[in-house]
Amino acid sequence: MTQMIRLMGMADESSTSTGVFTELYQQLPHNLLGRAWSPADGMPLQTLAERLAVGPISAELRDAHEPVLSVNDLPISLVEFYLCLGSCPELLETTHFFFDPDEFFIVDDHLVFLEDEEESAAWGIPVDQLPLPDPLLWRRTVGADTPDGEGDWLCEDGTISEVVTDVITWALSDPDEDAEDHA
Repeated sequence: MTQMIRLMGMADESSTSTGVFTELYQQLPHNLLGRAWSPADGMPLQTLAERLAVGPISAELRDAHEPVLSVNDLPISLVEFYLCLGSCPELLETTHFFFDPDEFFIVDDHLVFLEDEEESAAWGIPVDQLPLPDPLLWRRTVGADTPDGEGDWLCEDGTISEVVTDVITWALSDPDEDAEDHA
């Protein structure tokens, strides 16, 4: 209920989002792309809700006569990520691929939303942790398309907001700067 109340205060356009994680996410275009964040980088709340409603998770829920997946079912850190950066391919499609909300799916009781470019690892949130505002993220040691029960799930020891910002920052960091940092 708390998430719903917080989200109801957000406008349909992410430009007015004032959530807990908004500032963190809105700094990424400036820090990594050398440009200011723009409302066009974000996904409008209505679009996010519509895409969740047509994805495979919602289809399974409909088949079971359950309500479809909504923004209120997701951690606020993930919702705000898509509200701030959900339409910014320069950040979402690098060495890792952030799924569109209509591509989220569940495998091994984890909601999967991120995969590496080699399709050899995927990241997800245990479904029993979805009500948390910023739960720990788990990495699957096999690609997202691998059937249930294969591979292992390893805790990343970081929350959604920490891991997604680290993944994007790492993907776009200058290798020369990294070498200087380790010299």
